[in-house]
Amino acid sequence: MEKTLSLTRTCLYTLSKHNCKLQIVTKSPLVTRDIDILRKTPSMVSISITTENEKTAKSLEPLAPLSSKRSKALKKLVQENIPVSTRIDPIIPFINDNPEKLIRKLASIKVSHITCSTHKVKHDN
Repeated sequence: MEKTLSLTRTCLYTLSKHNCKLQIVTKSPLVTRDIDILRKTPSMVSISITTENEKTAKSLEPLAPLSSKRSKALKKLVQENIPVSTRIDPIIPFINDNPEKLIRKLASIKVSHITCSTHKVKHDN
C-alpha cells in the first residue's frame, strides 16, 4: 500500500519543510526511496532484523521483507551518509539467540548503533 500511495513519503516531505528532525523505525527496505528527503533534513533510520537466517526469518515473520533486503537497505543508507541503527528483535531462546554473525555483518556495513531485545512470552503469542 505504501509503495502505491506514498503516504510516508508525503509525511516526510511535509515534516522536512518544517525543519522537523526525522526518525524512521521500519522493517521495510522501501525507506531507501526517500533518501532524497532524508539527506535534506536531520534524520536517522532504524531497521529491525530478527535474524540473518532467511529460513528462520520467513517462519518468524512470513509477511516481512527478507533480512537480506533490509541489510542492503542499511548499506545503501550508510553509503548515502544517513545515520542508521538496527534492532535485533526479538531474540528468542534456541531460535535466534546467537546473533554474532548478524552483528558482524551489521558492523561491516558500518551500522552505527545496534539494539537487542528478548522475546516476552505472553499467553497470546
